[in-house]
Amino acid sequence: MPVVGQWMRFPCLDPGLPTRLLPSGRHGEAAQDLTCELRELLEIPAFKYVASVVGHPAER
Repeated sequence: MPVVGQWMRFPCLDPGLPTRLLPSGRHGEAAQDLTCELRELLEIPAFKYVASVVGHPAER
């Protein structure tokens, strides 16, 4: 699942632009925080679920 792994890094990236260069009303920081919180909450249960359906890679 390299594509999923690559995509999951994207929302947590910060381009590091100064606030004055960002559009007004931008919700980027809040969206970034929410995305990272959701990942922390769901990552382990999601991996466990996938492993229960397709089996653990070490079992092949």
